[in-house]
Amino acid sequence: MGEDDLVIVRSMTEEIIEDFQTFNKDVHVSYLQDTGHSPPIDRLEELIETFERFIANE
Repeated sequence: MGEDDLVIVRSMTEEIIEDFQTFNKDVHVSYLQDTGHSPPIDRLEELIETFERFIANE
């Protein structure tokens, strides 16, 4: 995977985080009830940080 691919993945991941952060309370509660856990915002942010470190080390 090249640096351009990682930049695309990072951008897509940031969009997913934004989508989760724009959940209204009812949707968040519904997601929690359906899946048993909160939207995985922290894991997505961790993924972005991992990509940033990888890109920085290339």
